[in-house]
Amino acid sequence: MATKEVFTLSDGSRRYKYKIRRKQPDGRILTRTKQFRTDKAGQRWARSLEAKIDEGKGVATREVARLTFSDLCARYRQEVIPG
Repeated sequence: MATKEVFTLSDGSRRYKYKIRRKQPDGRILTRTKQFRTDKAGQRWARSLEAKIDEGKGVATREVARLTFSDLCARYRQEVIPG
């Protein structure tokens, strides 16, 4: 289940921040956070993401962020330069 935080800005408007934490089948914890202008939009996002996770559909992970520059250069040499 998603957790919700409500922030009141200086102009009086509100923002809703939803956070989802789920344990993956491989044991890792998946955490996603997003901020919305309306509460209903946040609820829809949270429900749809949780449904995707429960169905086992692909949820984007941040594997790309773990690449180093040297990994990127090696991949470029293998995939782009030969062509």
